Amino acid sequence: MILGLGSQIIFRNNPRAIHIKIVASKEHRIQKNCEKYGLNLEQAERTINLSDRKHRRYLWRIYEADWTEPTFYHICLNRDGFDLEEAVNFLMTLIDLKKNNPEPLNKKIKNVEEEEKDNNDYRFAHPSEKEFAKILDMHHIKWKYEPTEFPLEWDAEGNVTMGIRPDFYLEDHNTYIELTTMKRKYVTEKNKKIRLLRKKYPDINVKIVYKKDFHKLIEKFDFNKGEEKDEG
Repeated sequence: MILGLGSQIIFRNNPRAIHIKIVASKEHRIQKNCEKYGLNLEQAERTINLSDRKHRRYLWRIYEADWTEPTFYHICLNRDGFDLEEAVNFLMTLIDLKKNNPEPLNKKIKNVEEEEKDNNDYRFAHPSEKEFAKILDMHHIKWKYEPTEFPLEWDAEGNVTMGIRPDFYLEDHNTYIELTTMKRKYVTEKNKKIRLLRKKYPDINVKIVYKKDFHKLIEKFDFNKGEEKDEG
């Protein structure tokens, strides 16, 4: 279970994920905050407003997404109409249904334009990424270029101070690929980020392709034979 942190964006296309938004009237939330934290009405309302602003700002700053967008969630549960036991039973029923039919609808519908998109249409940050995309295409491996950014560190106010956006996502393998064909001093920093990514998001599969491994692939397929090589 992940609370906040943009999981509705990070795992939006994960067939095993269920995205649930819990809502309640402001009166209900104020009452619960008063009971739980011993606040008066004014303090409870101020706490709720601050929390909502932080969530909204966080999602927009990192993902440029609207926190209130209903399509980010599979279901919106209003706690005004359920006590805790009823809400839990309802959600457990939903989880059981999801287990029996994990494939989301948007995976079944093919986007023809995206399928036909050539890797030349992408603005790759480095020539090595373009070459790696060619290798994936040769093996008919579906991929997306830098689709997701993962926050890794935050300051005291909850603002993200470090993140990583892996180079490729292999859809059919549910795996992210990060290329490290740069100089050694930059590889050290990238390895640090990958370690943090694996620690904070243990369900995320991420693989590193190092410079020597990448060069072996290029030599094997020799894409640049007879062509002018890109400058690295």
